[in-house]
Amino acid sequence: MTDAVRQIADAVLYEGYLLWPYRRSALKNQKPFGWGDLDPEEKPLMRAQCLLEGGDPDAVQVSARFLQMVDGQAVEREVGPGPVSFPPLEGELTVGAEQVEPGLHRLTVALVCRAGKFRAAHAQLRTADGAFVSLTDPPERLRAAADACENVGVWPILVGEPGSADTMLASPIILEDHPRIAPESPGDLYDGGEIDGLLTLSILSLTDDEKAEIRRGDPRAWAILERTESLSQEQLLTLYGFRQERPVPDTVVVDGVELRRRSRVRLKPRPGGGDIFDVALAGRTAMIESIEHDTDGNVQLAVTVDDDPGRDLGERSQPGHRFFCRSEEVEPLDETATTRILVAGIGNVFLGDDGFGVALAGRLAGREPRPGVDVVDFGIRGMDLAYALGGYDAVLLLDATPRGEPPGTLYVIEPELDDDDVVPEAHGMDPVKVLALARALGETPPRTLVVGCEPQTHMGPEDDEIVAELSEPVRAALDEAERLVQSLLDDLLGGSR
Repeated sequence: MTDAVRQIADAVLYEGYLLWPYRRSALKNQKPFGWGDLDPEEKPLMRAQCLLEGGDPDAVQVSARFLQMVDGQAVEREVGPGPVSFPPLEGELTVGAEQVEPGLHRLTVALVCRAGKFRAAHAQLRTADGAFVSLTDPPERLRAAADACENVGVWPILVGEPGSADTMLASPIILEDHPRIAPESPGDLYDGGEIDGLLTLSILSLTDDEKAEIRRGDPRAWAILERTESLSQEQLLTLYGFRQERPVPDTVVVDGVELRRRSRVRLKPRPGGGDIFDVALAGRTAMIESIEHDTDGNVQLAVTVDDDPGRDLGERSQPGHRFFCRSEEVEPLDETATTRILVAGIGNVFLGDDGFGVALAGRLAGREPRPGVDVVDFGIRGMDLAYALGGYDAVLLLDATPRGEPPGTLYVIEPELDDDDVVPEAHGMDPVKVLALARALGETPPRTLVVGCEPQTHMGPEDDEIVAELSEPVRAALDEAERLVQSLLDDLLGGSR
């Protein structure tokens, strides 16, 4: 057996044998779930069928491997065709062959458990003069014969060097053909459902008492602990992969149209739909947030969907609201404006005229939307607003701004951010302090204008009274404030509507 085959076979044999935290006192190690376990009552049979093309079926070498628990310790067993007897464990391994067509045979390998328990049972088949056929991806001419193979409790896969077809592993765990152990893995952790890096850190964080229990227990668990504690800093870092620097293009061309960051597209995932996201996203309009490379070097477009309520999370590269598409999965949208503008209503609606910005944002949101313009009521959510600023080219803040003029007077103000005088506040909604907070969070604040209105009522959070209405002069200024905002948008968008 080659090293590549042995690695995979051993990984299958011991998968789930011991699980984190590798103590026998842990419930999941007292009552483990075993892949490929056979017993006379619940699951007495493992059967594998596969195809052999060319070669002599009678010359195929067949063996079965499993673990037998003896005094609480696992003992490896490997048997050939015939009776299996390791008292109290009893069973039989049988092999058969039938001709499907000239030069093609179907092999059947069956392991029966009649007494005791076989743990992690699997079979290996090796040919010296033929070639096994992949059941996962058979040639079209052999697909019908491959589909007719019946497997119970195992799935045959090709193992060994990529492209080889001389060894088949009937695995109780469904794997791809020619699976490989990651070269970065320092050794088997018996828990392939977890990430080596996380398990390693968890092992290193065990208490002295927990480590002492491991050392008193199974020798294989002790070996895991000793190996993990001896890893160098360089070995630990390799568990998290490697970084490959690739130049990322600034633009991609789709249907003769040059797309870049902030270009708008319509999504058209692969025909037939690969998963539920493809179905849900098909036909939706979106904006390209970035152009990136995947691990295979393919160009991917990271997009946020226009009607996603959590789009602002996607703009901050948060998972669940940013989707990746290939260039052939998008359709460019014809549009003249690619500038993105945030119109943000801010203020407390329970403090009288302080709710001016929220009221104005509500009226604007009810109008026909303009391309590239988002109208959002942020209320008193200063942190959310600070995070959102980085995704836009310009921002209009709508706010009550007392400056000593008659109530209802409108202003357009461009705040100045002085490094020395402004202290960011996570819960403040003063425009200048919001910009300072955005900068403190690593964002680069875009050009920001404040559309303000002189309030008549001046209230603060310390006031006990709740006033949920605007004063008459401020309410009367809303129509003119709407026109002022639209005029500013015309200027920022270059006159496009």
